[in-house]
Amino acid sequence: MIFWNRELFKPGLHDIGETELSYWNMVDVKSDDGGKRLVIRIRKNKPPIPDIKKYKTCIEIKWDYSLQAAGMPDEKTSSAYKCFEEAIDELCWYNNLSFNVRITTGMGARVWVFYTKSYKEFIKILNRKLEELPTYPLNIWKYNNAALASFFLVVFVLFQF
Repeated sequence: MIFWNRELFKPGLHDIGETELSYWNMVDVKSDDGGKRLVIRIRKNKPPIPDIKKYKTCIEIKWDYSLQAAGMPDEKTSSAYKCFEEAIDELCWYNNLSFNVRITTGMGARVWVFYTKSYKEFIKILNRKLEELPTYPLNIWKYNNAALASFFLVVFVLFQF
């Protein structure tokens, strides 16, 4: 998720850059009274992966936080999220194992959604990446035979209007 840091789009610093960013939409939803907010970063098309049908397991990682006035995390929690995201960056891209499709922040939680070919390998790498960091309050769910095609059909419909 390092690519969300626009500083990395400077030439020569990262090979994902603007092309990868163009595959994503950011939706910022606010309540009518301005009291609540939900930010959704969502992939709007399938990644260019030849064997994408093998990515049948959906993994959802949820990190709850204390609800602030606008529904967003405080600065300390946001900082911890950034460290977590930088640590797991390898799991987000074209790594022949997994890719990230959505990150949602608001209403007391941040949720990351991935598709993977191997839950066991994904968790092994996740644990390895996090072993030097503080223990984070994560909840992880696994959905087998998750309908990746259905996910992207819904996204396609959403962004056509």
